[in-house]
Amino acid sequence: MSRLHLIPNKICTNLYIIQSYLHSYLINFNTNSKYDKWAAFAVSDFAKVPIGFECFTFDSGLYSVFLYKGRASMSAPAFQYLFGTWLAKSEYLLDNRSHFEI
Repeated sequence: MSRLHLIPNKICTNLYIIQSYLHSYLINFNTNSKYDKWAAFAVSDFAKVPIGFECFTFDSGLYSVFLYKGRASMSAPAFQYLFGTWLAKSEYLLDNRSHFEI
């Protein structure tokens, strides 16, 4: 976080938390499984990427949006419900791409 000022061309102040899972992670959802996690900002272009930073582009498609209010440390039951109950009862199928939080 101390290097945020080095990111050029930010288009907003939102911090995005991006998770990249193996597809099996969400099929058998377990909060103790390992996955890749990124901290990111939306930028207008990737022209001047500071040393030590990487670029990330979201795959296009339909995303479900959920609002969670509360402590991050208490969010596991919400995610358990979303992936274990809501998704199973919905008309949607989960595809294999990154998820994000703002």
